[in-house]
Amino acid sequence: MSEQIIQDPTNWEKRWQDKDTPWDHGSSSQALIQLLEEQAQSIPTTGNVLVPGCGQGYDCYVLASPERKVYGLDLSETCIDKCLKSQKEKQVPGTTVTFLLDDFFTFDVPAEKFSLIYDYTFFCAFPPSFRSKWGQRMAEIIPSGGTLICLIFPLDDHEGGPPFTVTVDAYKAALEPSFENIYLADCKGHPSRIGKEKISIWKRQ
Repeated sequence: MSEQIIQDPTNWEKRWQDKDTPWDHGSSSQALIQLLEEQAQSIPTTGNVLVPGCGQGYDCYVLASPERKVYGLDLSETCIDKCLKSQKEKQVPGTTVTFLLDDFFTFDVPAEKFSLIYDYTFFCAFPPSFRSKWGQRMAEIIPSGGTLICLIFPLDDHEGGPPFTVTVDAYKAALEPSFENIYLADCKGHPSRIGKEKISIWKRQ
């Protein structure tokens, strides 16, 4: 996949229209839920939260709280329409969760930026040549002391993508020295991905 295609929302839009969304498992990963319970002391309890490439918004609802406002961001209009429909059915107010149809690299960031960002199957959507740009953007929109949670996937050696194969070192190369890795562990998420994932927490310096 070329860098031009990665930036073009119509390709992701077509996949949503065609229901070609194998990354959608119908729920948030248990790995995230477990992390929020076991590493609560390392995760901000207030402020703005961003879920880039939010899909149908499962993670947004898991991360939302009265003290945290979550923004779900995606390039696909069909995807965001599904999110808004689900939000209405769940009766979740826009003051708690907001869905945005926009580009991660160019969207208008709130003045307070984001105290917490969660990345899952977003980093791996980009070819390796785009990863430094991803890291630079994360450093721009997370202030000092903020937190980035990355559910690292896929840790394998397949060819092509997306998803493109990743390594822990690839995240370090994109994020350091702006971020420090403070937590890294094996995890159990969606059954088909067990053994191909690790979960991590990064603190903005």
